[in-house]
Amino acid sequence: MGNAEQWIQDFYQENCGCSLEDICGQHFWKKVLRGCIYREGLDELFETSPFWGLLFCGEAGTGKSTLGKAFLGELEGNGYKLIYLRADEILKDKAEAIPRAGQFQKECIKWEKTAIFLDNAGILGEDIPVAEQLAEGIDSLRRYNLPVIWMMEAEKAEDLPECLREQLYLCRIEVPDQKERLEYFQAMMGRLTDKSGSFNCSHMAELTEGYNFEQLNRITAFSKAFLKQKILEKCEFNWEEVRQMSEEGKICIKREQFCEIAGKICRETKEAQEELSQDLLKQMISNTGALYLQQERPVPYIVSGEKTTADGVMDRESITPEKQIEPQSTADISVSLDDELDMLDPSNLEI
Repeated sequence: MGNAEQWIQDFYQENCGCSLEDICGQHFWKKVLRGCIYREGLDELFETSPFWGLLFCGEAGTGKSTLGKAFLGELEGNGYKLIYLRADEILKDKAEAIPRAGQFQKECIKWEKTAIFLDNAGILGEDIPVAEQLAEGIDSLRRYNLPVIWMMEAEKAEDLPECLREQLYLCRIEVPDQKERLEYFQAMMGRLTDKSGSFNCSHMAELTEGYNFEQLNRITAFSKAFLKQKILEKCEFNWEEVRQMSEEGKICIKREQFCEIAGKICRETKEAQEELSQDLLKQMISNTGALYLQQERPVPYIVSGEKTTADGVMDRESITPEKQIEPQSTADISVSLDDELDMLDPSNLEI
């Protein structure tokens, strides 16, 4: 058994423990993904290929990896051999990277019905030969119409080399809409809402417009932790009393508590985005300053009247002195640089 063949066995998946039915939202993609499952006879009727190459793209926290892993669980019950790994696992050993990339094609040929999910695939842009090896294998599997589902995940499609992008269908995963957020909160917070309806899951969904699934997960976790401690203190740590309140539906989060937690999550996200913007601005200012500092002191140049010799070299003796333009002074250069930096100052930017 070769090194690559032995290596890939560490990423075989069994008993995934979750399927598409177990995740909230993503109803459109659930239908599409289930339609990618090979069903002999039916695929021929609809003239669909048994091979599928899919690229899940979208901002962090939208549930791309969760969707891919859940689909693996769905495929497990449909007779597929499953392989899951992060793309950096391929690149860890430079000497073995290309053989490892080529091993995926061999696995698919060996098992026929195979599903592969390569997480964090954007990193493949750092190693084009490896990306090309993967693309070649995917193209071969498609041409032979093998019942294979090849999935990759990246925040941006542009993160992947073009050779891979052209082999995959782009599946853009968006932040959950209000219906999906409502479904999420009903599943995760339904037992902790006011049964009278003064503050329920519908209100939660309305208050979290624009939030992604990762943020909703944090809101849920922090809300439950907050309620748990608050009720324990209220009941003076009498667990039986807490259990009785839970059974009677008397433990519920209030609107102001939920808004405070959701607001903190939102502020954290905005602060992180602003910090990233400031870092990019500082880098731009630094690069601008470096550009000026790297410039050599300008030398006199000629407006007109210059002559050249037969070999193209300028005849310095023929230059008319009054037609020379003196270089800009160092002081003038500093002023220009200061002006540029002032223009890039965040306080001067119009937003």
